[in-house]
Amino acid sequence: MSKLIVVTGPSGVGKTTLGKFLIQNLNLKKIITCTTRKIRTGERNGVDYNFFSQLEFKNLIEENRLAEHANVYGNLYGILKNDIYGSLESSHSLVIVDVQGAENIKKIIKKDIFVVFLLPPSRKEISERISKRNQDSIASYKKRIDFLKKEILWSSNADVEIINDDLEKCKKELGKVVSLFLEAS
Repeated sequence: MSKLIVVTGPSGVGKTTLGKFLIQNLNLKKIITCTTRKIRTGERNGVDYNFFSQLEFKNLIEENRLAEHANVYGNLYGILKNDIYGSLESSHSLVIVDVQGAENIKKIIKKDIFVVFLLPPSRKEISERISKRNQDSIASYKKRIDFLKKEILWSSNADVEIINDDLEKCKKELGKVVSLFLEAS
């Protein structure tokens, strides 16, 4: 049976970096999520995200083609049904989502799912990480910081919480707990 790893946590905590580490080291298939947000420097459509206009995304919702979707910081995010269910038919998979996405996925995938919540070492550290991205507007930055408290409260719903205060240490701990989940019958 294929299993699903969900990597979640606040903006700037290292979800993408650590998700890529798991994909490369544990032979997981990445489920590419959809969004209406602007593409960031270095991102590629169909690789990092499937980028859609607001209208295209709303059509996906109306056509019932999304397994889950949420409005996050004014942008729409979601996962195509074909992508999540198709992926789980063939291999262990990983999806990187915000907290709303993780909560929604837990409602639709009831078994063989492992949710990892990545925590920042401190509020100050996460504020600096988000600020360094320098690709978000000041309003977006403030929304992300305000939402941080709510996201951290949700972390108790995850299967494991890992503090990302040292990247190499975090990779080691994350690889270990995810490997144990994948090996369990």
